[in-house]
Amino acid sequence: EPTTEPTEEPTECTTPDEIEGAVAVSFADLQDGDVIAIVITANPEMTGKDYVLLNNFGSDAYSNAAVFEGTFTETMYWTVKIVDGKVYLVNGEIGLSILDNNNGLRADGEAMVIEMDESGYLKMTDPSGNVRYIGVYDNNLGDVSKVANPNIRTYKNYTNNTKDQTTTIYKIG
Repeated sequence: EPTTEPTEEPTECTTPDEIEGAVAVSFADLQDGDVIAIVITANPEMTGKDYVLLNNFGSDAYSNAAVFEGTFTETMYWTVKIVDGKVYLVNGEIGLSILDNNNGLRADGEAMVIEMDESGYLKMTDPSGNVRYIGVYDNNLGDVSKVANPNIRTYKNYTNNTKDQTTTIYKIG
């Protein structure tokens, strides 16, 4: 008789080029009005999971990410706004921005310019003029006792807490 049992162990979620009608795109190919989702794959030595940047976290930097399980929802969508060749991410009237600290990612005010670094990390410049790289802070270099909920942060480098990560941008629809 046929069986419905899996024939192999399920694997960790990885970011394929296409998911439910969404397709991976390069940052350089973004167009004004595109609706996107941002998925960051954490370092395999840490959790190795995929996290998606949410759009409804306001100023609560500890609730800005969710483990991505392969299905996009409206709380994951950002609209690309391009003004004078610069890229901004918005959700309605609320924009993605940063403060000048590691927990400074915000979705509660005016959007700030976002770019993709040659390293593959998204980056923004904070109000003090520091370039900050966006990555998943997933449990203090793998120590799950330190941070219960991995979240997306903004660091001045990508060589320590957010090292060896991959950012994938999906165009929705």
